[in-house]
Amino acid sequence: MTKQLYLAVLIIGILCLPVIGTDGPAVLPPNTSAYSASELAALQAQMSYLQGILSDYALGSDRYFSSTEWMSQDFAAYTAGVLASTGYTTRLVSQEGWSDGEHVWVLVGIPLPTRTAWVPVEASPALGKSQQTLGSIPELVDGAGQMCFQDKYMTFAREVALPDNIPPVASIRVVPTQGNVGQEVTFMALASYDPGGEIVSYNWDLGGVKTSTRCTVRYAFAQEGTYVIVLSVTDLQGKTVTTSTSYRVREGREPASSSSGGGCGCGG
Repeated sequence: MTKQLYLAVLIIGILCLPVIGTDGPAVLPPNTSAYSASELAALQAQMSYLQGILSDYALGSDRYFSSTEWMSQDFAAYTAGVLASTGYTTRLVSQEGWSDGEHVWVLVGIPLPTRTAWVPVEASPALGKSQQTLGSIPELVDGAGQMCFQDKYMTFAREVALPDNIPPVASIRVVPTQGNVGQEVTFMALASYDPGGEIVSYNWDLGGVKTSTRCTVRYAFAQEGTYVIVLSVTDLQGKTVTTSTSYRVREGREPASSSSGGGCGCGG
């Protein structure tokens, strides 16, 4: 092999090294410069569906973006956890030099027929504001009229590893243990807890007749019957656990039990 040929082969090999065996997330613009027409149509449909989930006000953590509460990594971890629980592949990435220092956001994997498209998701609200929804896809239209992602989300310095998450424990307590039509019943999540952190949201479904996001909820049933009471709790990494119990309501009106009072003790 001549020296020139050897150098040519060596250079080609070096140029190929970052590609061979590398499956790290690469963010590509969602337009025809990066995807075929069929891929782009599939990607846009999936992104629209994803944005619908991200925009659901029932899923936001309601935590504030501040140095005394949550920072970008907390919001990103929470949003990534919720999305992962719905079947999405997620990764956390970061970049220095943002207004909050090292800023963390989420990359969501969208499966296409021949590859995975990585879509950035900004989980953090504005500084000083609360997270009302899971976040948004930072899209805009470029000068050529094509859709793209904001430049600052196209590259990142490193991936952020999350610690193993221990799921929260959901527990229901009901007072009184059996009620009557028109009687106020108290449903409490007091005994629910998260071994690895804290519970950030509660969601109740009282047999399809009432829902609530409070830790403790009170309700007087208008009809007799057996109601399935469902409680879901979510931790700060977006892991949701659900438990349920049956509650019997009898015919016959009685005044509300004095034992149904008491504070929640767990926020909400």
